[in-house]
Parts: sequence; C-alpha cells; structure tokens
Amino acid sequence: MDYRLQEALYTLNKDVCSSCGNPVWLCHSSDNRIEFEIGTRACYAKAEIETYEKDERNPPLEAGEYHVATAVGLENEDGTRDPLPSRREAMEKI
Repeated sequence: MDYRLQEALYTLNKDVCSSCGNPVWLCHSSDNRIEFEIGTRACYAKAEIETYEKDERNPPLEAGEYHVATAVGLENEDGTRDPLPSRREAMEKI
C-alpha cells in the first residue's frame, strides 16, 4: 500500500505544471475547448517577506540565502501565543 501511495504521489507531482500549478494535460493542451479564468490570490507570508526585504534597516542576504515566513499565532501580553487555526478553519476564509 505504501508503494502504491508513493507512486500515486510521484505521478501527481509529475503531472502538475511547475509554471502555473495546473494539471499539465489541461494547461499544455492546445484543445480549444479549454479556457482559463484568471483570478488573484494573496500570499500574506510572501507579503511579509517583501515588506521585510524593502526595509533597509534589515541586513542584506548573503549568496544563496533567502527569507522564509513561518506562521505563528498572535502574541499575547504575557508572551504566549494563541494557537493557529485548523486547516479547516483557515480554508473557510480563502
């Protein structure tokens, strides 16, 4: 069963376009029955990174370095953090 799951995941990843994230059989097809609707999404982690990188007070990156954003809950006055929402809760707000 593990092998089958691994093979399915490999096939799924291989069949996803690295440019747009759609299945390759759709986005690479010249079939004129396929259309695409364009939407906009916001990645708030990327927005935080971009804001951080624009601030000249932060140190520049060295060769090969890049910034990452890690999700954390809101910090309380006592220094503890609220728990992050569950996957279901977060997906409801997309």
